[in-house]
Amino acid sequence: MKIKIILLFLLSCIITIHSQSLKFDYIGAAHNMNDKFIVCVLEDNEKYIWLGTYSGLYRFDGNTCKNYLTIADDSTSLGDNSIYSMQLDRHGKLWIGHRFNGLSIYNHEKDNFKQIIIPDADKNRKVAKNSIRRIFLDRGNTLWIATTFGIARYDEATDSFIWYEKSLKGKDITNINGQAIAQSTDGKIWVGNFNSETLLVYDSLKNGFDEYVIKRMLGKSFGVATLDFDNKGYLWIGTPKAGLLRLNVETDEVKQFVNTFGNNTTLGSNEICSFLQDSKGQIWVGTINGGLCKYDAEKETFKSYKINEEDKFSLRSNSVSAIVENSEGDLLLGTHSGGLNILNYRKNKFKYLGKNGAPNLSLKNERSVCFYQDSSGIMWIGTDGVVCINLIV
Repeated sequence: MKIKIILLFLLSCIITIHSQSLKFDYIGAAHNMNDKFIVCVLEDNEKYIWLGTYSGLYRFDGNTCKNYLTIADDSTSLGDNSIYSMQLDRHGKLWIGHRFNGLSIYNHEKDNFKQIIIPDADKNRKVAKNSIRRIFLDRGNTLWIATTFGIARYDEATDSFIWYEKSLKGKDITNINGQAIAQSTDGKIWVGNFNSETLLVYDSLKNGFDEYVIKRMLGKSFGVATLDFDNKGYLWIGTPKAGLLRLNVETDEVKQFVNTFGNNTTLGSNEICSFLQDSKGQIWVGTINGGLCKYDAEKETFKSYKINEEDKFSLRSNSVSAIVENSEGDLLLGTHSGGLNILNYRKNKFKYLGKNGAPNLSLKNERSVCFYQDSSGIMWIGTDGVVCINLIV
């Protein structure tokens, strides 16, 4: 009888543990990070964490956040305070894509930047080419940029960009607002258009893009906000209004996941802005106003994590704009108005980096646009400037 009671007690403990909500850590103003809107996140080769926002770039070294901003008449400062995307190239250099003013490349030795304005004789074309939406490094170590003008491939030998203005069928693709880029297992580059359901697929043999229209399968129009391939070869497409799509690129079969009012096992929102399959194979989806959603592949359902005013370890924002896994296996979540939230699996909680965090670790603006963690653990944050963080210290 005692053995049965003990077994029942242990079983109840296990059930209690697994029923607990995830807990998040937060880093904010007390860490010298006053920006709560993070657009992108990156970890560099030095283990710094970089956060991109609309008010600069932040770098976190584990103790303090350093803010990088544009300085008038200083060509070695950040090119623009509004950041959309970040990417390390094959040499470990950090490329920063600006919302309006081209690119910046960070010089680690000098702790400054090289500003790049993409030239064009036509004023309108020049503005569009320098409105960077996405920087992507493919498995062949080639850099691609998606802009409001279209798509370009960086030619390192000539230090110039090769623009693709026509599809292989001769259609103008310079009006593509390239919001997302992904690479399939066969090496093809896929580009999503924020204003259309049309995908562009790069054919390396023909050195051009074919069009792939998803509309013919769903029968309605939508845009593409995110593109990501999972470890089974499915292409996951996040849309601004139509939820999440899972596309089998071999059979053209598509499955749509949407929010259903009153059903808490569906997506938290139909507005998708970030996606990640982590190293454990778990799929996470960031939404606008619907929180962070965890996908159950067996049941094909979702569990949403949202703000809970009574729980100090809950998310600080229901809008998750960026999801990155760092070298320690933690999830770094850039949010709208909630700063940087960190899901630490080892502690099973979220951590916050924003205006109200620990001393010397705060953002000036909690709207973080992008972030990236390099191979050394440094996290880079883009706002209306730049910040970096070392989460390993």
